[in-house]
Amino acid sequence: MQIIVFTLKEKYYAIPTEDVEEIVKEMPFTHVPKAPYWVEGLINIRGNAITLINLYKLLSNTSETEELCYNSIIILKNDDKKVAFAVDSVESVSEIDSQDIQMTDYVSAKEVAGIIRLNNKMISLISMEALFSINEG
Repeated sequence: MQIIVFTLKEKYYAIPTEDVEEIVKEMPFTHVPKAPYWVEGLINIRGNAITLINLYKLLSNTSETEELCYNSIIILKNDDKKVAFAVDSVESVSEIDSQDIQMTDYVSAKEVAGIIRLNNKMISLISMEALFSINEG
């Protein structure tokens, strides 16, 4: 299984590459009035408007007003839907064995599918199903 490792507020996260359409550098976005607090706005990728989500706010369930400081945007696809997640930085693309994923009972966030230990770092593997279901709500 191949994963993309990225950071949010100095913590490491990963998503499977099969869910990723592309990674782009930060870009301007248009604010959307009355959108949920975790929606930063809309970005334009080759003529397509895609929702830009502040992944830190979404995962931490915080409505902090801290300015979004990101360097990369990960565009994910799920069937015919696309969504963009703003992240601090993309660290690497790594190959892991599915046995390397620790499924734990103490992971309280439904967005976390498991924990991976890679290069002496603890990395939270994000559940794409949970992220897309939150985004739809």
